Amino acid sequence: MLTLQGTIVTAGALNCQRAIAEQIVEQKGDYALALKANHGTLHDDVVLLLEDPECKASRTRPLVEADHGRIETRTATVSTEIGWLQKQHPWPGLKAIGKVARRRETAEKTTAETAYYLLGSELTPERFNEVVRQHWSIKNSLHCDWMW
Repeated sequence: MLTLQGTIVTAGALNCQRAIAEQIVEQKGDYALALKANHGTLHDDVVLLLEDPECKASRTRPLVEADHGRIETRTATVSTEIGWLQKQHPWPGLKAIGKVARRRETAEKTTAETAYYLLGSELTPERFNEVVRQHWSIKNSLHCDWMW
């Protein structure tokens, strides 16, 4: 058994499940769960909301980092305006949704991707960006989901 109070559990899309979110909430933890298209209309609605120019959301300034021969730019967005989303897709402990837009540039190519998340706490976009970055840092070094 893990003590989750005061922690943010991060997980990739494989573990973005209601039962997992419910257990985290029951143990008084928070979460940042990656959301992909396998969640069908929930994913579609999160994308629709966060891509809407009228969406009330907070955004970070682009964060630019250069390392290992690449330049990575990340911009995080968080919205707590999720009442209608919770009515359509009841999710345990959901407090906000977020996205991180990433652009990677190397000498050979430039790629861009946007990742969407369900959040169990109202993180600032700056803190959300840190949490997601830390998750991928750990995942890339250990090849597993982790809690911190």
